[in-house]
Amino acid sequence: MDTNIKKILDNAAGPLVRPNVDRPALAQWGAHGLELADLLEKMNGFFLIESTIHVFPWTSSQRKISIEKFNAKDGWRSAYWHNCANLLFFAADAFGNLFGIDGDGIVFFDAETGDWIPWASTFEEWAGKILADRGETLGYPAMEAWQDANGPIDEGKRLLPKKGLVFGGTTELANLAAVDLVDSLGYRGDLATQIKDLPDGATICVEWTGNTGAHK
Repeated sequence: MDTNIKKILDNAAGPLVRPNVDRPALAQWGAHGLELADLLEKMNGFFLIESTIHVFPWTSSQRKISIEKFNAKDGWRSAYWHNCANLLFFAADAFGNLFGIDGDGIVFFDAETGDWIPWASTFEEWAGKILADRGETLGYPAMEAWQDANGPIDEGKRLLPKKGLVFGGTTELANLAAVDLVDSLGYRGDLATQIKDLPDGATICVEWTGNTGAHK
């Protein structure tokens, strides 16, 4: 019987890089780190469901994003200082929300709020949930609409709601901009840190001058 991971890889666009996985480095993350190493040794970086999900390669000087560079502590992660210190991120959905691993399993990280929830206890379960969902809750309809209107999205970019979903924005095409993932996380991480202790319904003023396409 085909496994969920095999089904995922049979329908993936990749690999993005030749195998170069550092198993000892990933082994520091326990059993789930080794599962991630197994996945990347089969296909080192790939896209799923018409670029809705981007699974990063381990390391690469030719690619926009790699797990090794993306998880550097002095990068975008510092903007989310309150909530992602013990996570290793390996993939992003259409809107730049992230999949990561911790000591207990695979988590889903909301880029707008900095909150994360358990997603799966194994990579086989992670793959099964993606197959069952077909990208519906991970942004496939929006990614399909955006690419129909604009052509293939550039590698390293994800769809950023110009008016954030936490502020009542939508995933309609008019509210989406293709933005560099790392840039978008810097903006949203700073925002998530500012709003994390505010009560529901609080009034806030957001100002951002970075190159993200987000509203001031």
